[in-house]
Amino acid sequence: MYSIGARELKGVVCGLGEPAFRANQLIGWVYARPIGAFSEMTDIPKSLRRTLEERYRLMPFCPAAKKYASDGVLKWAFEIEGGGIIESVYIPGEGKDTLCLSSQAGCALDCAFCATAKVGFRRNLRLEEIVGQLMHAVFELGRPAIRRIVFMGMGEPLLNVENILRAIEIFTLPSGLGFSPSRITVSSSGVVPGIVELAKKAPGVGLAVSLNAPDDERRAKVMSIAKKYPLKDLFEALRAWARTTRAPVTLEYVLLPGFNMALEDAPKLASLVRGVPCKINLIPFNPFLGASFRPPSDDEVDAFANRLLAKGLRVQIRRSRGLGALAACGQLGAGLLAGPRRLKALSG
Repeated sequence: MYSIGARELKGVVCGLGEPAFRANQLIGWVYARPIGAFSEMTDIPKSLRRTLEERYRLMPFCPAAKKYASDGVLKWAFEIEGGGIIESVYIPGEGKDTLCLSSQAGCALDCAFCATAKVGFRRNLRLEEIVGQLMHAVFELGRPAIRRIVFMGMGEPLLNVENILRAIEIFTLPSGLGFSPSRITVSSSGVVPGIVELAKKAPGVGLAVSLNAPDDERRAKVMSIAKKYPLKDLFEALRAWARTTRAPVTLEYVLLPGFNMALEDAPKLASLVRGVPCKINLIPFNPFLGASFRPPSDDEVDAFANRLLAKGLRVQIRRSRGLGALAACGQLGAGLLAGPRRLKALSG
């Protein structure tokens, strides 16, 4: 059932000879008041409940392991069909409690600053696996605990754009989970066709793009996708995004000492983003096994941020959360690097 949205449910109930309003009732039970069995749907006729039990499953998506960090961040590890492992993360904050969802098992890209890239790519997640991550969090924590959803977990969301768009449709159903599109953000490494499609089909959501260097040459050294979609094409897509959605984009910049945060990099970055409504998120590199970079010091982070501020840019420093659970930005999948698919590295 977690793969069925409003349009599909209307087709299902009408095909069973039921009135169309039953679809909204079912959405309310499945998503707004998550349950474990069709028999709990007290305002649905028993005959319909029996038919649904025969034809569909309310498939729970249960974690194989979970781990808390000392700062309250919670990471779940889910085993998926075929033997892969995916992770999602809950980040508590004052009015900004955020759930970070995965879109792929592993990642099809090979960004040098991300542990998920070292895990390799298994497959795109199915719709029910994406929705199931959120539904488990709702079961365990309650719907009010989740204020924002970000597709910033394992994988490149815009390489699984069809299922991401369908998940967004389910998340925003008024009679279901009821998330505002403005509280959903899709983070991409810069898949230009996906950005165009997202602007067309889900213009109300937020967009974050991983930049990480102010020029093509260096960007391609840490992000292979930069060879396919150079900065010229990427920024054309971002300007089109701003025109279509009338919303700014968040540019994510992982701080890699000795690579992309020298004195001269601030004016280069300011020149690159000129004309694009944006905010720049500075993300200190988070370590993982086999990484070739070191985390920057707080003084290095602050110095680079101040240089960008002096250029008139909107800047936010995203301080690391969840390090103790290997749940910080760029660390998802890091526990798997310690041994082949061992959940011991993922659980407390």
